[in-house]
Amino acid sequence: AGVNPDDAKLTSELLVKSTLAGHHGHGIGMVRGIVNSIKKGETKPENEIIILKESPTTALVDANWSLAHVASTKCMNIAIEKAEKNNVGVVSYFNTPPTGRISDFVLLAPPHDMIGMMWVDGYAGVVPFGGADPIFNSSPIAVAIPNGEEDIFLMDFASSICSGGKVGLAREEGKLMPEGYIVDKDGNPTRDPSKNYGGILPLGGPAGYKGTALAMWVDMLGGILSGRGPAHFSDAPTRGSGVTMIVLKIDAFRPIEEFKAEGDTLMRATRDSRKAPGVKRIMVPGEIEWENERKQLMDGIKLSKKYWDNRIVVTAGEVGVNLEKLLE
Repeated sequence: AGVNPDDAKLTSELLVKSTLAGHHGHGIGMVRGIVNSIKKGETKPENEIIILKESPTTALVDANWSLAHVASTKCMNIAIEKAEKNNVGVVSYFNTPPTGRISDFVLLAPPHDMIGMMWVDGYAGVVPFGGADPIFNSSPIAVAIPNGEEDIFLMDFASSICSGGKVGLAREEGKLMPEGYIVDKDGNPTRDPSKNYGGILPLGGPAGYKGTALAMWVDMLGGILSGRGPAHFSDAPTRGSGVTMIVLKIDAFRPIEEFKAEGDTLMRATRDSRKAPGVKRIMVPGEIEWENERKQLMDGIKLSKKYWDNRIVVTAGEVGVNLEKLLE
């Protein structure tokens, strides 16, 4: 689609990594939306990010509609560089297409013995607790914290009951959503994302006011702080996403080996704690993704034919890629 090889490689690798982790809504199927956005002139892969305002510990960045995965990687690296010199780095940026799975960016911090955090705001698709009209984005929040012998603690989830990508995938494959995930245009519970679809419910079920609070937090930190504005602005589709990243250097607070050892202890204490009746296993955040990645690297990635055809085959044909020849 005209993207330079380095940026195409980075984006492709991160899409595959998301699929390996088991998150197909943010995985290789996103190539269809990315390519279409480039063809429409919405995403401009030739553009460079622009630092608008900067201090030793902070930066405000215009992502300039460059490729989202590339811009997010660059901004996280800026935050890491600032934290290396000044113990903390905070970068807020806007004018970026959908960022996909944000784990991939916070995971850049732990190899530097740092904690990476990220808040992302975008278009409105989530109703508030008790509401019928979408006000919030799915508003993902992520953090990656290094451990010693244990895997990195990885938390990455929407402040809604699920991501918009999962709803789109269910609609595309003709599947119903689980109970308590979505509402119709009048705010009534529904499972069908293809008929009279209204929006996603906030995280928390009967305590959905907590999910609403999280969404407002992301709206303020990712949307308003960056200058993108809150998700409900009427021209939101033209505003892209607003993101804030924070990186903390651990040894500014504690010796790194002590921190990692205590992190290992916490992970094991959680996993090995006494289980409720009928429960076979307690998992820690990120564990399922690490297991999915290891398993699929061994066994291969399994995709439905509809997903492959609709997302990959169609896109390849649109940009003149001979997929069958490549697969030989």
